[in-house]
Amino acid sequence: MTEQKVEPQSPETKKRIRSPAYPAIDLPEALQKAELIRKKDGKNPTNVDTALDHWGVKAGSGGGMADLSALIKFGLLEDEGKGDERRVHLTPLAMQILLDDRPESSERLAAIRAAALKPSIHRDLWNKYQGALPSDITLRFYLRNDLGFQDNAATSVVEELRSTLAYARLPESANISPKAEDKTQPEGELKMTPPPTMTAEVPVKGKEEEQKPADQRVPPTMRTLQIPLTHA
Repeated sequence: MTEQKVEPQSPETKKRIRSPAYPAIDLPEALQKAELIRKKDGKNPTNVDTALDHWGVKAGSGGGMADLSALIKFGLLEDEGKGDERRVHLTPLAMQILLDDRPESSERLAAIRAAALKPSIHRDLWNKYQGALPSDITLRFYLRNDLGFQDNAATSVVEELRSTLAYARLPESANISPKAEDKTQPEGELKMTPPPTMTAEVPVKGKEEEQKPADQRVPPTMRTLQIPLTHA
């Protein structure tokens, strides 16, 4: 029996090291793609290849499948089945965002923020830094050194994360100190103004001075009082 010679693996044949999962596109683009599905199929289940066709992408396209995965990570799509039988449909969260066209809708903004923090990598970074993200350099170092991201992937994550959080207006709310006093007047609340007052000086005498003869008393001190004026 002859010994089989094992050739050393070349760099090309070595197993490629993959970065942890993250959305391939940001939330605004994901919502645009979700809207294309809604216009074609509503909230009904549709075949994966059909969904890609709605985006003008060929079936089985790597980029198209990465975008589909991003929508799932954002909680905009759910999938079921495998292979040719795999289908996707829009989630209630997606429909809440897409159907709410009210300007400055607080409900829509809340739903967008929920979607923005759906991806696990977004949630991990948001929780780690308590909503106050550090510089891009610090984020990339943490992604590479602690989470095992490759250089290009770490850069992509930071860019996509910044874009998504800006769209969801999360950075601006994170920079508000909980101890800061809100000096603005709440909408719909009546502003109470104090009644007008007049100033008067009232003499203040001590009991000991009142018991002395008039020619030995010390002049009384004066105290200023604010007297509210009331309407008859």
